[in-house]
Order: sequence, then structure tokens, then C-alpha cells
Amino acid sequence: MDAINDVFSRSLLLIVYIPVALFSYFYYFDRDFQQSHQIIRYRVRSRIWYLKIKYMAMTAMLIIVFSMLALLLISIIMNKNLNSWIMTEGAIYHEALNRNMTSVWTQNKYFYHTGIIMTLRFFYYAVTLFFALLVTEIIRTWTKNAALAIILTFIVLSAEIGLLSSDIPVKLLFYYVVPNIERWLSPSSIIWGVVYLIGVTAALILIGERIFEKQDFKAHEKSEQQ
Repeated sequence: MDAINDVFSRSLLLIVYIPVALFSYFYYFDRDFQQSHQIIRYRVRSRIWYLKIKYMAMTAMLIIVFSMLALLLISIIMNKNLNSWIMTEGAIYHEALNRNMTSVWTQNKYFYHTGIIMTLRFFYYAVTLFFALLVTEIIRTWTKNAALAIILTFIVLSAEIGLLSSDIPVKLLFYYVVPNIERWLSPSSIIWGVVYLIGVTAALILIGERIFEKQDFKAHEKSEQQ
């Protein structure tokens, strides 16, 4: 799975995929919700919020699906093995060899099956984009400033990437969605990471709903009329 690691590194997720997701969501999907007639049409604010959640999830999944399909096509054309983790030539085997953990690699070899790893990778990267969209939307709803929301989101995520290599690692998002080779040698830590990501995402959705329900749409309608 070395090819996927190269294409979906932390830096690329931050500087390429997340900006594409933000642009796609805010420019194409979200514009209708900023019109006052949509507020009147849907009335129940929680319904509007969960429609936003739906569009965020669609944006994240579509980008990752197209990216993975492109990677698969390139791998076929270049005759490059998409998943080398089940072979002794793979990076994870060499890491296990360096740590005298080859027996662990052999025991968990089933876990490195292409189907399992691709499913996990899809989940990780889709959650990354969804998380960035969700945090940005929550901040924008709270501050009523989209530019500020995007800037603050990038500051937080950039800071996490920087702190991951420091003596005080912050385990917020990227630690879990781009696990290092050491964590891949422990399937239980990967599973707990999935549980953590689901829990954090669910909590943010509920927090965002509460903030969205308290948003002052009247002020927005006045600004639209002016």
C-alpha cells in the first residue's frame, strides 16, 4: 500500500485535498443554503443542518472515490503493485523486520489484505475531508465569516501536523487518519482509531447542530435585502 501512502500523505491532504473539498462544498453545494428563501422553505433548522451534513459527506466521498480510482488506473497502466504490504518487499514488513516483529506481521497478514486496507483508507481520507468541512462550517456559523473559518481550520490542522513531530504530539485528526507503520503493526490501535474518529465526528455534528439552531437568520435576511 506504499503507493497510497505517497498519494495521501498528511501534507497532500492539507494542501491539496482539503482545499479542493472546501471549494467544492462552499462554491457548488452550499450557496443555496445562504439564500433566505431556503431558510423559509425548510423552516426546521435541524433539517437544514443535516442537509448540510449530507452535502459535506457527499463532497468528501466523491473526491476520495475519484482519487482512488485514478490511483488504481495509474497503478494498472504503470504495472505498479497497489498493495505491497502482504509481501516481504513491503514497507511494513521491513519495519517489522527492523523491530524483530516479523512474527507479528505474519500473524496479522490477513489484516493487510488489499480490500481491508482500501476500505480503511477510504474511511480515513473521507473522514479527513468531512472533518475539515464540518469544523469550517461550525466556525463559519459561529463567526458568520467564511474566510475566517477557513483560515482558522487551516491553522488548527497545520499546527497538529507540526506538533506530531514534536515532543508534545497532538492527537486530533492526522495522527489517526494517516497512521504510521508502527501503528499498522497493531490492528487493535487501528480499530480504536476508527472508533475515536466516529465518536469525534458524531460529537461535532451535534455541537454544530446546536450552534446552527441558535444562528440569527434575521440578520442574514436583512443583509440579503440590502
